[in-house]
Amino acid sequence: MTPNAMTQAEFCLEKDRRRDVFLRVDSEVNSYARVLAEGLIAGESHDYIQNVLAGYVSAKHARDIAFQEYVQFLPPPAASASPQQQ
Repeated sequence: MTPNAMTQAEFCLEKDRRRDVFLRVDSEVNSYARVLAEGLIAGESHDYIQNVLAGYVSAKHARDIAFQEYVQFLPPPAASASPQQQ
């Protein structure tokens, strides 16, 4: 369903859902980054670092997609500006 075919309530719910997906995946990226840094500091094995790095890259890719889907869902700036702002 496109934003134009939704009621205001449906639009707000979908916008919030997409934002929540982005924030959840962003948190996952940050967790992988923290684990990666801790592993490097602790001198973890090469295989461990490679596995964590693979998870980080995968989560970062998912975050990029979630952000793109969230931004594409939002109306253009001119359409969302109030008449006083135009």
